[in-house]
Amino acid sequence: MRRFTGNPFVDAGIAGICAAAQVSSPAELDNEHVEHAVQTLYRVLLSDSAFKQQPPYKCFASSVMAMIFPNSPLPQASYRTDELKRQKYRERVDELLKELAPKPRGGNGCFACGQPTDQHRGRDWFPLMGSADLVNFHPNLNQGHPICAFCALAVQFLP
Repeated sequence: MRRFTGNPFVDAGIAGICAAAQVSSPAELDNEHVEHAVQTLYRVLLSDSAFKQQPPYKCFASSVMAMIFPNSPLPQASYRTDELKRQKYRERVDELLKELAPKPRGGNGCFACGQPTDQHRGRDWFPLMGSADLVNFHPNLNQGHPICAFCALAVQFLP
């Protein structure tokens, strides 16, 4: 079920997916639309201009993305080259695409949409969320908050 959730980060991302997929509502999104939108995301977010430094500003991929998704692949300092950052980011998003396939899951409900999920993610996946490592800030001492693949993917369209 693809719908707006009421979470501003997820909903802005869902609107971005709809725009990139050229559909007018989330209900129209199927996996083919989402995959098309992801190709647009890659084309924009992994473009040379996203990695180009334009003084007095640093490049978008490492500076702005570090504020939105700290320690995610694009601003990750341990990934020394832009190409490695692009590769790691693609791997992350491709992992979410694979998780979109409907399958029964137990566990918690996604904190954004309520769909069942067994994934817990931290602030490198979702803005303003606590660190996944600090388990005392998450329910039941989980590492991160429960979030489904679609909501985690939608947030990637936020920037």
